[in-house]
Amino acid sequence: MKQDEKFIKQQFGKDNPFKVPQGYFEGLSAELMNKLPQQEPKTVKVTMTPRFTTKARPYLYAAAFAGIAVFTASLFFNRSTQDDVRMAYSGEQTTQHASSYEQQVDDYLMLDNEDIYAYVAGYK
Repeated sequence: MKQDEKFIKQQFGKDNPFKVPQGYFEGLSAELMNKLPQQEPKTVKVTMTPRFTTKARPYLYAAAFAGIAVFTASLFFNRSTQDDVRMAYSGEQTTQHASSYEQQVDDYLMLDNEDIYAYVAGYK
């Protein structure tokens, strides 16, 4: 490849054989613009209709707020009625509540009735 380049340089030299006329690029853009046909700009009327979500957004916010309010109110009123009912129960119901708590502890400790009876009776 270098030999080819050397041969070309010996034959033609380093001069660029391509030449552009004097001042060719100075008036080129104006000349091209004059050659283009004159067209009036087209106006296009674009109508955009809003999406459903854009129209319904306020209603969606209101529905979400109402849902949260109802959920919070149900939690509040449910808690207060449970407290009232718990106070109204007799001692027997309170014992049942305590026994359910003990039942949960027993389940957590993985104790069954036989283990509890053995512990109470003093057997190991």
